Amino acid sequence: MHNVSIVRRCMTASRFVLFFAFGLILTPACSHKSENAGPCPPSGKFGIYSMILDGSSVQLICAGDNERNHVHVNPANGKLVYSEFTKDLNMDGKADESDIRSSEIGVMDANGMNRTLLTNNESIDAAPVWSPDGGRILFVSDRDSPDVLDMYTMDESGGNLVNLTNTPFYSEADVHWVGDKIVFTRSSGPDFNPGVWIMDSDGANQRQLTDTSSMGISSTGYAFGDYDPKMAPNGNRIAFARHQNDTGNFGTGDFDIYVMNIDGTNLTDISKNTVADLMPTWSPDGNNLAFWVISDNLTDLGDIYVISPDGTERTKVTQEPDTLIERQPDWLSNTKIILSGETY
Repeated sequence: MHNVSIVRRCMTASRFVLFFAFGLILTPACSHKSENAGPCPPSGKFGIYSMILDGSSVQLICAGDNERNHVHVNPANGKLVYSEFTKDLNMDGKADESDIRSSEIGVMDANGMNRTLLTNNESIDAAPVWSPDGGRILFVSDRDSPDVLDMYTMDESGGNLVNLTNTPFYSEADVHWVGDKIVFTRSSGPDFNPGVWIMDSDGANQRQLTDTSSMGISSTGYAFGDYDPKMAPNGNRIAFARHQNDTGNFGTGDFDIYVMNIDGTNLTDISKNTVADLMPTWSPDGNNLAFWVISDNLTDLGDIYVISPDGTERTKVTQEPDTLIERQPDWLSNTKIILSGETY
């Protein structure tokens, strides 16, 4: 899900405070990265958590000082695939979004055991999701065209790599796979505004569903446009986050959750809020969407909400007070979610 901005220098952590919520900012490598795998550390600044929809039964699955995000649950066996920032390139004491050049793809069991990195190279490998049968992993990488992201698939052991798009002048991101279709974002126009696209799972029949090329850049610095499209389990609708105005005090501007038909028709804003509603994901039965909210309350930097696809029953899942920034949810079942978290 991600708008791609090409920046021709190494950047500091301050430019990435909210990053990877809704954009990949590609920067030249400032250092080399090292492999990091094995058992999860017992504690750390970052974690992967699970919880019941009422916010109870919070369980820490994996912790550490390397951020792991974009966690996606294998529909066949419950195994987790994720992105991991494997090295502290800017020497700020943690490996996170600001160390984008250290991003690798990893897998682990649903209980945090048997953690293994599948990639280990000088390229960006990020935003993985499982195929519908759980046998392959779809992700984005700039391994063939530096600073330009293509879509790739590999098997669950990291082998049999296939480049699905090979578009040297456009970057794809925010990928999701249901049935024989893949939805994604592609940046276009002078300001690299991301729009929603769809294609067959072999890369054929690429077509644009939303045109954001003339929306421009917001005063917050994030391109207006569409981010993180996710198909419903039955493949008939798409939910995504649209950055459409600068309302809000946190620095991101306003993002709303939209739902549309698989062909781009019947576009509907279902969240209509002045906060940043981000990264929607469908429950297995298609009856709810979980999403990440960044508000203008500086003491409550990230929470998970659920909402019905018609925009009713907006409900906060995570409980307060807490010291955890919750973000980027996925579903373990119709009543249980998994998410990335950061203590503060």
